[in-house]
Amino acid sequence: MSVSVRRVEDITEALWGTRVSPSTVSDLNKKIYATIEAWRNRPIEGEHPYVYLDGIVLKRSWAGAQRLAVGCDRRE
Repeated sequence: MSVSVRRVEDITEALWGTRVSPSTVSDLNKKIYATIEAWRNRPIEGEHPYVYLDGIVLKRSWAGAQRLAVGCDRRE
């Protein structure tokens, strides 16, 4: 997802009451890009528990029955 220079100008004006030049936005982007890429490509270590949710809505039921299935497991 990217944000246009014009949008960044609008946001800075709304937040701080002043606009930044397109060259300032570009310079800041170049400075932070390497840090962002390093964070995105870092190794993920240790345990990271998560919950996966999924659902479906049906407009019809079968004899008024509703079904629910839930499962949890910790695999090592």
